Amino acid sequence: MIQIQTEFAWHPKARITTSVILDGVIIHKIQKEWKGQLETEEEQTMVGKYINRQHDEVEKIIKSNQEFILNYSKTAGNDVEFDNIIDLEGVARAFLLSADGLMTPFREEEIEMQKVQLFERLFELVEFLDHMTRWGSMDEAYLVLDEDRIMIFRYRDSFLIVVLDEEASPKDTAKRVLTFLKAA
Repeated sequence: MIQIQTEFAWHPKARITTSVILDGVIIHKIQKEWKGQLETEEEQTMVGKYINRQHDEVEKIIKSNQEFILNYSKTAGNDVEFDNIIDLEGVARAFLLSADGLMTPFREEEIEMQKVQLFERLFELVEFLDHMTRWGSMDEAYLVLDEDRIMIFRYRDSFLIVVLDEEASPKDTAKRVLTFLKAA
């Protein structure tokens, strides 16, 4: 089941937060800082409108991607092609990132907000590289972020994000994941 929750909070900073929840696990958060006041009824009404607008925008994105999201849900059943991705040697965790920025874990776990923010603009970066450089398209390429032990692989119209085990070799794990993706 997919849920969308939008709320206003004061601490640590005034903000409007929309959470996308899949089977009880937060898979995406959108936070927008609120710099205005909330002293008058008019200001409170304005915040209410912003909350509703943000909620409605996220709801439209979710509705247009509902089948994609549910395909990777534990209760709806994983995409058969990916049943064993998290069992590959060297893979600690794995997520699928859609074109709309929704990250879906292959295990029931909450995604760290820092990681979500890291990948929010990934599609824009790849599109830029595809169209503005002579490097060609990112079909079989992958990116390794050594410090965070994260690997990013292009898969169809999405990205597979793999968090490496502590002792895993990035080179060996990349070979296993690329072989897995070619077979999928």
